[in-house]
Amino acid sequence: MLDRTVKIYVAGHRGLVGSAIWNNLRQRGYDNLVGYSHEELDLLDGAAVKRFFDEERPDAVVLAAAHVGEIMANLQYRADFKDTYASGLKNIRNCHINVGTGKELSIKDVAGKVIREIGFKGELCWDTSKPDGTLRKLTDVTKLHNLGWYHKVEIDEGIHRLYQWYLEGLQSLNMPEKGELLK
Repeated sequence: MLDRTVKIYVAGHRGLVGSAIWNNLRQRGYDNLVGYSHEELDLLDGAAVKRFFDEERPDAVVLAAAHVGEIMANLQYRADFKDTYASGLKNIRNCHINVGTGKELSIKDVAGKVIREIGFKGELCWDTSKPDGTLRKLTDVTKLHNLGWYHKVEIDEGIHRLYQWYLEGLQSLNMPEKGELLK
């Protein structure tokens, strides 16, 4: 395991994955964390990135900055990802390992799964005036599988758990019931 005093830069620390990693590191006693927003550090600006590394000199880097909205994506349940990350920190050094399910789903398919789960009866509209981005983005999880780690939660179950968690949160706040939300 890494020494808890090392300086760790988490790129994308405000996003879904990055914030999960940031919080997991904090919970495990890593307090020397560095995170910059896109406004503070544009990762596409090579000179700015070089200055950052020259000044901050992090001991470890976690790259969680990713563009959202890919057409085909390799999706994973957040808790599975955190489990992978936590176990990987103990055993992996100086190596790039893709984390994911190794399965590819279109954003349209995922949206359909969400619609079915929540019982939405309206119309889903796509803004076709915007560029599609990367048409396929499937990560190779061979290294991860060779280490003996496999995802535990399939996408349908992950969507179901997330929606149940959301509904429980609404109930605890005395918010409207499910049917009332969809009217």
